[in-house]
Amino acid sequence: MLADALRRLPGGNPDEASFNAHALLAAVRADLVEHLVGERGQDPDRPRAAPAAHVRRMLGD
Repeated sequence: MLADALRRLPGGNPDEASFNAHALLAAVRADLVEHLVGERGQDPDRPRAAPAAHVRRMLGD
C-alpha cells in the first residue's frame, strides 16, 4: 500500500501518509488527467509537474 510505503520514508510525516497517498494517486488517474488537459485545456506537463513538486515537498531537498 502506498500510504505504508510513505510512512516508512525518512523525513516523511507519518500523520500525512494517507493524504499524500491519495493526492499522488489522484494526480495520475487517467480520467482526471484527461479532464484537466482535454476539457480544461491545461498544459499537458502540469499534471506531471504537480505530483513531482508534491513529492519534493514531502521528502525535502
